[in-house]
Amino acid sequence: MVDDLLKTIGELFQNTDKKVSAIEMKNVRTNKDGFSNKITIVQMFRHMSWTEAINHGDFHFWNTLINREGELFVLDWEKAMIADPRFDIANTLILGYSWFGTSFKEPMLDAYQNSTKKELEHLNCFEALVSLDSLTKVIPIIHGADDSHIRDRSFQWLKRRYELFTVHNGVRVTEVERYLESKGLL
Repeated sequence: MVDDLLKTIGELFQNTDKKVSAIEMKNVRTNKDGFSNKITIVQMFRHMSWTEAINHGDFHFWNTLINREGELFVLDWEKAMIADPRFDIANTLILGYSWFGTSFKEPMLDAYQNSTKKELEHLNCFEALVSLDSLTKVIPIIHGADDSHIRDRSFQWLKRRYELFTVHNGVRVTEVERYLESKGLL
């Protein structure tokens, strides 16, 4: 699974100005000798542990219901898959920021870690992949496809997704920036 994922990441960046091996994570790790080493996404995925669990694939508060007895029900399971739960968490964080422009990352992570008694490691790797996936879904619109079906005509959500993409992946895309300029967002 990890090797397939690494191959896919490599293919995605193969034709860009920056290769995956050159995309460095923002966090810095310290080795046993106290020296700091920047770690690439590919290196981090190669060395991290994986957990397989049911992932919703589109978890956010609009896909939940709470009945009168206070029971929580999760709806809309068509994107469900078996994957590392950090994919779902990263996706929820990116959706929240894209839609609302506010970061609820810290409160959400604190609540998750307190309730599960587990710390999430390498979440930034998953955020990098999800932000890439999120941005690639709008490529047809950026290349001129009809965007009249989009409800949020401010296109702030797209600007925010692009911001996350550039932060997590270290790559800027001229076509996206031109599109955002055409919408008066840059």
